[in-house]
Amino acid sequence: MGRKVLEQYRSSDGGFYQVPWKTNPILIGYNKKLFEEAGIERPPRTYSEFLKAGEKVTK
Repeated sequence: MGRKVLEQYRSSDGGFYQVPWKTNPILIGYNKKLFEEAGIERPPRTYSEFLKAGEKVTK
């Protein structure tokens, strides 16, 4: 767990008394070959870019 993520769970007295076992990270996978065939040169960096790329792939 990264320090920045961990710091959000520090208590007001500066200690850590519990840390959640997951923080619901979001991971999106894609098919490199399909993206290349659709003319998409680099992976999307935002969710809105990902949605636009998905539209290109499905047309």
